[in-house]
Amino acid sequence: MLQIRRAIHHVGRQRGFATLPESADVVVVGGGLAAHRAASQSAKNKANTLVLSIDDIGVGDAIGIDGIAAPLQEPSPQIHTNDTIVGGDYLSDQDIVYSCMNSAIKQVDFLEKCGVIFQRDAKGLPDVKAVNGHSKPRLVTSGDSLNRETFRVLEEQCLKYGVVRRGNQLPISLATKNEKISGIIVLDMNTGRLESIQAKTIIIADSGFESSWRGRGSGIGMDLALRAGISLRDMEFQYWSIFISDTEIQIPHSLIADGAEILSSNGEDLGLERTDTSTQIALKISEITQVVLDARTLNGASSWWQSWKEMVQKRTGINPDKQTLPVDARVSMTIGGIPIDEHGRAISNRWSRWFTGLYAAGESACSGIHGADAIAGNRLLDNLVSASSAGVHAAQWASKTNFSGTQIISEELERCQTEIDSMLQNREGDVYRIGSVGKSLQNLMMQKMNLHRSEEGLISAEIGLVDLVEKSSNLYCDDASTLYNDNLRSNISLQAAIRLCLAATRSAMERKESRGSHLREDFMDKDASQLHHSLINANGEYETLAIRKGPAGSWLLSPEQ
Repeated sequence: MLQIRRAIHHVGRQRGFATLPESADVVVVGGGLAAHRAASQSAKNKANTLVLSIDDIGVGDAIGIDGIAAPLQEPSPQIHTNDTIVGGDYLSDQDIVYSCMNSAIKQVDFLEKCGVIFQRDAKGLPDVKAVNGHSKPRLVTSGDSLNRETFRVLEEQCLKYGVVRRGNQLPISLATKNEKISGIIVLDMNTGRLESIQAKTIIIADSGFESSWRGRGSGIGMDLALRAGISLRDMEFQYWSIFISDTEIQIPHSLIADGAEILSSNGEDLGLERTDTSTQIALKISEITQVVLDARTLNGASSWWQSWKEMVQKRTGINPDKQTLPVDARVSMTIGGIPIDEHGRAISNRWSRWFTGLYAAGESACSGIHGADAIAGNRLLDNLVSASSAGVHAAQWASKTNFSGTQIISEELERCQTEIDSMLQNREGDVYRIGSVGKSLQNLMMQKMNLHRSEEGLISAEIGLVDLVEKSSNLYCDDASTLYNDNLRSNISLQAAIRLCLAATRSAMERKESRGSHLREDFMDKDASQLHHSLINANGEYETLAIRKGPAGSWLLSPEQ
């Protein structure tokens, strides 16, 4: 049906007729694990589902690199829940955490039944490993194959349930009115056409803005929601990982769980504790002049990491079986994003108010799981659970609502066409190259929004980011065509990143305490009066949102404990 409607739509446009926009019950924005999980669950529940990926179909992401956390050898998910709440410095929504941890074993079972081969223990059960942030062994992994095997499984699920997937689709704007979704405007870079798609529901499930710390563009979905009027939640918090120095190669927590060690260059232990959060690990690494990874001994798990070791040697010239690797700590995930409830619905400033038809999942969502920091293995778990919830609920909602807003979509399409035409024109006056603007963004985030923050630094960052918002509106585009225009795609992605970084900086200015990954040099202690979520909108207006307690309305783990 989607293909037929699209064909009619194109013929009408070619002949100059006014046509109805193409339509889908559920449109999923993204191309990674969360997008495919949401789409397959939506289609499984009988919704006409369309996936729009900014990249080629099949590119995926690296969400599953650390493994998945699940209490496979525990009598209940309670301790996993407690570890998550403590790791998030008590800023997690406790009922949502408990529900997520309660489904962790189900997620592992799903992956295993679909063909993912996990490392196993002597009893033939999936092996659970000890890892930072967890008080008990809980990390399940497949070595270096888990991420790609999980993506393969989710692609197969999409094919099984008839999901239509399109690559090289650049989202431009959400078509909305009165906090209700009508559709989405996308630039189809395969044809060069700006297209309107009518939708009963939209699930935003692309990436966060962690690449901003490297001066690059971000996922676009979160920015779409921000510009549509959503206040983003907890944007001041990030998750830190270890990388091989001067490369983009991340060191998976599952590799460390398999026996790799983080040491000083003279072989001394860094004093890492099992209870250390990602931020605490990053702080300890930052205090040492040179830190290395020793992956020469992997407790018998070396064969599970063969592809990773070959890739490292090819890119760095260093053989991990024979030499140590220099490493450093960097932001690898942004915790803040579109605020969602347990169904994946995007909420608007309070828990009872839904931005009707809009959902989010995975990296672009702030699900309430991680709080102020995250613990290893919960990232993939959160992606799978939040995406599944969003896909199921979106399909159910679509089954009992009608398409609407044809005129709204038409007007938004016209506005977006004018905007794209302006981006491709040679402007008079100052124009800026993406490289210089990206470098300025990197410098601001690395210097002012990194491990240590202060009022003075954040004010300076805000001023600089406001300036970059203006400069990014005048980015030079080498190619005037809309057909496979990578320069235009990069420009729009960088514009989104700058706006998201500005929102994060403003949110960080308002949180005048140190909590989780947000460390203020001028407010070094936690403040009980700030035990709430932060909300920031596109105009810089700040509000707060209450933390949810346990399912029975009381704390599962009291912050006073």
